[in-house]
Amino acid sequence: MEGGVCNVCRNIHSPPVRPPTDPTREIQPLKTWDEFVKWKEPETALHPAVVEVTRLMPRSPSLSASTLRTLLCHDMKGGYIDDRFYEGNSNVNAYRFYHWSGIDTFVYFSHHSVTIPPPAWINAAHSHGVKVLGTLITECGNTEAFCDTLLTNEESVSMGVSQLIAIAKYHGFEGWLINIENIVQPNKVELLIDFVKQLRKGMKKVCEEAEVLWYDSVTVEGKLEWQNELNELNRAFYEASDGIFLNYTWTDRHLEKSWKEAGGKEGAGKVYVGIDVFGRNFYEGGKFNTWKALEKIRSYGLSAAIFAPGWTHECDTGLSFEDSEAKMWSDLHPFLTYHGPGQLPVATSFCQGYGHAIYDEGKMVKNGKWHNLSKQRLQPILWQEGRGVKLNLVTSDAYKGGGSLGIVVMIPKEIRLFVCGLKWKESLLVSVWYKWEGPVVPFTLYLNLHSTTNTSLPIRTVELRCDGFVEARKEGDQPSKDNEVESNQTSKKTDQLNKTVDVKRKTEEGKHDVVQTKKKRTSKCDVSLVVSREENGWTRRSFTVGEEEGWEVCEIGVRLSAPSILLLGYITLDNFTPTSSDYHPGEVANLLRSNVTQL
Repeated sequence: MEGGVCNVCRNIHSPPVRPPTDPTREIQPLKTWDEFVKWKEPETALHPAVVEVTRLMPRSPSLSASTLRTLLCHDMKGGYIDDRFYEGNSNVNAYRFYHWSGIDTFVYFSHHSVTIPPPAWINAAHSHGVKVLGTLITECGNTEAFCDTLLTNEESVSMGVSQLIAIAKYHGFEGWLINIENIVQPNKVELLIDFVKQLRKGMKKVCEEAEVLWYDSVTVEGKLEWQNELNELNRAFYEASDGIFLNYTWTDRHLEKSWKEAGGKEGAGKVYVGIDVFGRNFYEGGKFNTWKALEKIRSYGLSAAIFAPGWTHECDTGLSFEDSEAKMWSDLHPFLTYHGPGQLPVATSFCQGYGHAIYDEGKMVKNGKWHNLSKQRLQPILWQEGRGVKLNLVTSDAYKGGGSLGIVVMIPKEIRLFVCGLKWKESLLVSVWYKWEGPVVPFTLYLNLHSTTNTSLPIRTVELRCDGFVEARKEGDQPSKDNEVESNQTSKKTDQLNKTVDVKRKTEEGKHDVVQTKKKRTSKCDVSLVVSREENGWTRRSFTVGEEEGWEVCEIGVRLSAPSILLLGYITLDNFTPTSSDYHPGEVANLLRSNVTQL
């Protein structure tokens, strides 16, 4: 991190003085070579949170070799602050991140030798399909001895590789960012390159999704010279790893050179251009101008690594943390590629991993402030801010967890919550729990479907009419074919939002695309309302959607046809296999009562 960034970073992020750590309550890094080589998997888990991390959720759409990726590198006050506790704490104002749908890889960074990501971050990232990397860093004057010992000989390299693999496997994360920021003796460079190769190969054996990245620092000549580009002085490390994280003081010339050196589109996705949100000696000064750097990077068809996004939390921006996040990420939005759940079941309470109480099925079960990112649930796309709609977490009321999704619309609005790739068999069970804070208006939960065999076919839409319509079915009613057709054409009576959908696309080179209009058609799927009732002040609607062979759900959203305020408390989707010959509607409803809560 050239240009004084590391020194400035240390001054700003100097770790607070803390009492002695308790390994049964919190996680810590490994600071010395001795600690590192002595580490071994405990015979008894220090805490269930360590060994019960959330598995990496399958994601859609999947990444291809040419996909432009976005990496998030979290560095805050030396690391291991409120997030270090296995069971969370009571600091409701602790930092949290919730824009996961636009992120591909998360790095937990600190200036300690071996940075092990806390379970809370692993859980939050994995529940959104985001890979997690720890950090191995050695620096001049601090941990340089660690590097020297690592590169003593082939045996020490092999030991280092084995230890890093074992640590990642035990803690349940996918790989490492390697950051060697000290001079390496020229006769040791080949050992360093071999270390990266062995680590990458070994991680792939224990984790299919493994990723090992190299930070642009020391060169193949052993010199500590940040290149800010991919070139002949760091190419060997780029080729030995899964990608390179470039330093931050780049120019247009560096970006153009990196594109060419990577071989164009097929290799440029592995080049992560550094973005320093604090703006230290950085393009356009970072901060709320960070989007300008990302725009520039995408214009050259390169991936990006966003460093220290917690600037919105650490510094006085003149706005609240939530408003700072909204401003930052709504500006970054056009240059991100979004992903979401890739398989069933899907369930979310929209909880961000903090709150002023804990709720279960609409009832408060525990009062008091809390913060635990392990409790964060699938987060929606929040970039719609400022377009006639306001999305925010409401902690004063919830169906499950610590909060619900507040939706305020000033005009009739269609809101895309998730992108996804969900196939189902026979029947899809979709349930939603909601509560009105404003007038009851026509409210539809919609599922957009795309063809898995012919991408040229128009998107089809399944309309699930939840509330505010003149005719509403009661639980157990037999839906008629006429009613099904009528329900699927509801939006024609409102604002024609079902005819077109504005989708901001980006070219594979990362440039701004013209807003495209993609036609949508009403799906012919059989839709039945099977549960409709009140639960502790929350309204529940459950629908079954018949299978449409060769199609999958690609987007989930809501439509409000007039100004109002709505709380979304819980949404679930899962396969539901009983057929009409096995159950009549009343029996289906009874089955749902006991089954849905387990999704």
